[in-house]
Amino acid sequence: MNAIFQMTVSATSPGAVLDIKLNGDSKWQGSVGNDSAVISFEVNDSEETQHELTIEMSGKTQEHTRIDDQGNIISDLLVTIKDITLDSIPLDQNMPELCSYHHDFNGNGPATQEKFYGTMGCNGVVIMPFYTPVYLWLLEIV
Repeated sequence: MNAIFQMTVSATSPGAVLDIKLNGDSKWQGSVGNDSAVISFEVNDSEETQHELTIEMSGKTQEHTRIDDQGNIISDLLVTIKDITLDSIPLDQNMPELCSYHHDFNGNGPATQEKFYGTMGCNGVVIMPFYTPVYLWLLEIV
């Protein structure tokens, strides 16, 4: 039996590339632009095992961030990931507790790990560990 992972991705401007992996196997890879894309793939739900979903963003450069004379950001490339479901159960509200976002401010700062609130503003990776059967895992987090 399989569970379905689904999410909607979009970006404020073209240029970002996402690689979405399950246990190291790429499930979706492509450029993200202003148009939303719904991504879905199956997860084997028949055995008790640990899994890891990763969402890696690359392709953002300094040219994607425009700054005014006072140093304020006036436009930026941001990737939004929303409407995240696993077996039709919404996970968006749980993402800060479930996921960690690892990045280094696009090479302009130290490596950092923070909670994930649905937006990626730097090249980096979001990591979400979970296990199957999904219904047992969901009982623990909901």
